[in-house]
Parts: sequence; structure tokens; C-alpha cells
Amino acid sequence: MSRNATIKLTNNSQKPNRNGAYGIKVRIILNRHPNIRKLGVEVKAEHWDEKAGNIKNNAKPLYPLEVELFNTIYNRVRDVRVPLVEGTMSVETAFDVLKGRNEHTGSILQFVDDFEPNAKVGLSTIRKHYQNIRAINTNLVKAGMAKYSPIEFSHLQDDTAIDNIATAIHKRFDLAQNTIAGYIKSLNWVCRNAKLPRVSPFTEAGYLVSEKPSGKNQPINAQDVMLGFNEINTLQQFEALCFWLYSFCLLGLDGKDIAGLSEEDIQTEGYELGSVNDFYPIADVFDNNNYTKPLHVHIKRGKSVRGGKDSGIDAIFMINLFPTIVVHRILKHLIDNNLNGYAYRGKDKLRLYNFDTKTEEGLKTWERVRKGYSDKMGKKLGTSTQRTRHTITNVAGGLGMTQEEVDRCLNHTIKGINRHYWTQQQTINDVAHIHIIQEYGILKVIEQMINLFKDKKEFINGREVPFIPKSVLTQKVQGRELPLLHVQQIFEIGHLTKFKREDEVKYQTLMKRANEGEVVNVDGKMTKVELTEDKYPKELKELIQKRRNFYVAEPKYKQELLDKIEFVERFEDVDKKKGKVVNLNTKTA
Repeated sequence: MSRNATIKLTNNSQKPNRNGAYGIKVRIILNRHPNIRKLGVEVKAEHWDEKAGNIKNNAKPLYPLEVELFNTIYNRVRDVRVPLVEGTMSVETAFDVLKGRNEHTGSILQFVDDFEPNAKVGLSTIRKHYQNIRAINTNLVKAGMAKYSPIEFSHLQDDTAIDNIATAIHKRFDLAQNTIAGYIKSLNWVCRNAKLPRVSPFTEAGYLVSEKPSGKNQPINAQDVMLGFNEINTLQQFEALCFWLYSFCLLGLDGKDIAGLSEEDIQTEGYELGSVNDFYPIADVFDNNNYTKPLHVHIKRGKSVRGGKDSGIDAIFMINLFPTIVVHRILKHLIDNNLNGYAYRGKDKLRLYNFDTKTEEGLKTWERVRKGYSDKMGKKLGTSTQRTRHTITNVAGGLGMTQEEVDRCLNHTIKGINRHYWTQQQTINDVAHIHIIQEYGILKVIEQMINLFKDKKEFINGREVPFIPKSVLTQKVQGRELPLLHVQQIFEIGHLTKFKREDEVKYQTLMKRANEGEVVNVDGKMTKVELTEDKYPKELKELIQKRRNFYVAEPKYKQELLDKIEFVERFEDVDKKKGKVVNLNTKTA
């Protein structure tokens, strides 16, 4: 279907007001659909020619300012009619052009610097375009094209200037293809957001190139990560590595969102501040009841916030699935000893940094931290924080998960989904989370990392700082260093669950229901009581037995594990409920 557009000044068939004048409007009819905007200008009814869409010639001397405005609008019609017909300009932008709201002069770099974040454009995006345009200006000077530096708005609507600037970017700056694409996109972004008549002049002229897939955004396997350990020589490089691993454990959560994580984001019912413990699915099999509860964080991801719509849920995920907290402890230790001074030192058990990424200044600080991580990871491991998400997606695909399942697990497609539905879905997501990081081999990665770096130290300001803090493997009880037995135990076992995803979902779902108890009649009053294991539904009992059958050698295993612990003379653990030391050699399994 062909498109057509007519543009005219009109009284829109309205009657004159009490002053006998028409309120003049701009009307755009696009594909027979009229769109009208007021101009805020009045003309006496007897002086208006509706057919011509203008003031009558003999009355024009009475309206000098209005005549100038109307002539300017009609002169701009040619700038909007073709883009409207081609579908490259919206009606709203066309009105802005006709009314002169898009008139900009001076440096486009200043325009970007003054651009305010909004529902669709975040501060990090603005900073990226600012850096690109500043780089273009610098390179234009180096290329002997100083007359185009700084680039001004007049250049972006001039064919000769567009050709010269784009040719320099393509041929004289010695840039990679993806960098060229990024520079051209930034110039188009300015045109679009400034609502210039030509919103994509560099694309129209054929200068936008396709970006090549970056090797740094491809999945990276666990073996390559572990081989990359050999390239890590400093605490700052190790910090960048641990940030990557922390992001991986959180299913590729964006760095900005990680930097903003706080205990306040934990929404698990009954959670008490300061009680962030590990969670692993088979803890109940080994009677480690302190580690049977997953903690869920609910946050608004940076990209969701900019979308301008609140679905009620943006990202929900487990924060304490083993070995996430282990990596967090190492990362926090490294940040605490980094001389950049960004470490958070308060009581919050999740916060890592002392800046707030929701503020402009905090986001700028995060961008500096992020760039440092990206540079080190790129040079030492040939990867990036973005690559965690690609790796997660690749592993999920290998597990047979559909794209919809992957999207849900990564919180990609949950707009409009209500909280009730997402509560039901969360168990499925949690199980996917467990199987993804288990399938990748994250337990072996973290275990090997600890073994490789546990004795490594670096001198900072005259003091020796270990790469791995003691708190990762031990804890102080009554003034004594005792092993965190469950950490040793899980690394030795080498997996988080032996259940297949279907069985794990059934087990977790039924167990949640069982833990809710049951309502019964007690002395003539309906009362909620605890559901004992003998009253569990048959399917849950069968799944419990099936899980236990995987570990029939568990009592012997416990002693074998204890015999392997070398860093304490007596093998003891802590009964946290009673707050005392208990000798595991005499504890029955």
C-alpha cells in the first residue's frame, strides 16, 4: 500500500472564538489519517483563506510575525513530507520540525553532554555516545580536517560534510569495523534525538556498516577460564576475574546491577539481615540444615528501569546458590584491599561498593570500575563481563532448554507477568539456575582457583595481602580457626544435585508445599500445624528416598572427608544453633 502525506495550516472547520478569530493549527494527513497540533496563533475569520491555508494577501500587512511563521512552516514541509511517506520519520517528529522545535546550533558534543537520561535512554548510553563523538572530533583534527571539529549540527544536515566526515571515519582513522559502526551509530543517534529533519543521514548515505560478532562476546568454556588463571598476576587482575565469576554465578547479571545489590533486595520470607548463608540443594541429605534455604533477590535491572514500564517484577534470582557467596567473599576481600577506595565497609552483607549506581556520579564511578575490569579481563582471559550471559545461554541450550525457558531464566521476557505467576515459575527458574552452573563445571573452576591462589600474596603499602582470605575456608569460633566443613564437602562431592531437572522441580515444589504445613481441626478450631515427614504425600516420600539412595555411603564418606582436612589438628565443626563446638568424630551420621 502506497503512503501519502499532505500538510496544511487550517482552522480545522472550527467556528471563530468570542473574538471572531480562528485558532490556527498544523494538520498532517498521513495515509488518510489526520493529525492536528495547535500553533497558538489566531487570525480574524475575515482575514483567513481556508482553501489556501494562509492569511489573505490583502490582510498580510496586519500580521507580520504570523506571516513569517507560516512561511517558515511551509518552507519546512519539504523536509518532512518525503521522510513521512518513506516511514523514516514519525508524525511527532514532523510536527517538531515544522514548528521549529528541533532547531539546534553549535557543537553536537555539547548537546550529548547536556542530554538528560529518560525512560528510554540511560546515562551509560549517553556517556558511550559522548565518548564516541569526542573521539571523532579528536581524530578529525589528527586527519587534517579541523574545520569539522567540533562537529556541529549544521554538518549533520549537509551532504558534503556528511560524506567527508564518514569517509574519514571509514578510511583515515584506521579503526576496526565495529568501532566504525559505533561512531556512525552515535552520529545517527544525535540526529534522531535532536529530532533533525534527517534522522539517519549516515545510514541513508550508505555509511553504516554491520558489526562483526566479537570473539569476546562468544561463550567461553570452563577449561579456557581455568587456563586463563595462569595469566593472573596481581590482586587487581584477580579482582576482575572474580567479578566475572560472580556475574556468572548470578546468571550473567549486568555489572551495574551487581554493583547496586544490597541485602535490602532480598525478599525471601523470614530473612533476617546479616544471615546470608550458602544454599545447596542436597544439604538436607547431609543434615546441614543451615544451608537448605535459597535466598531470592528482587531488583529492577538497569535496562528494565529505562523501559518506562513496571511489570511489578524485573529480576528475581537466587543470591546464595553455592558457590556464589564463596566468590562474593573473595571479591569483597579484593575490593576492600584495592587502593581505589571504592569498598563498602558497612554492615550490609551483600553490598560491595560505596557508591550508588542510581545516581549520576555513582554511575560515572561504576563506569570507571567497569572499564578497569573489562580491560583486565580482555587482556588476560580474552573475555568480557558480557560474555558471561552468552556463556550461560550456550550452556542452557546444551541442557535442552528452549529459548523461552532461557529468556525466563535470564529475566528477559517477564514484562506484564504478574507476581502470582512468577512465584509459581520461580521454582522452575531456580532448578534451571542450579543445572546451568553445575553443567558448566563452576564447582571445579572455583575449587581449582582457590587451590591455585590460596598461598599467593601481594605487597600493598608495605603489608602482605593474600589473594584468598581465610574466611572463605575457615571461621573463628571461641577464638579458634575451624574449617567451614560444608564448603570442603561440596567441592569434594563435585555437584549440587544428582536429580534431573524434572525430578528437582517436582521435589522442590512438593517440599515447599509440605513446609507450608496443613490446616486441621484442633479442639474445634482450625489450626495450621507442621507437616511431619510421615504425612508427606507419597510422591514426595519417593523422591526423598530416591535422593537419599544417591548417597547411601554417606556415613563412611563423612569420615573420609574429615580425614582429608589438613589445616586443623582436630576435625571439628560448629553447631550454630547451640553456639558451641561439636566433635564430628563422635557425631552420628
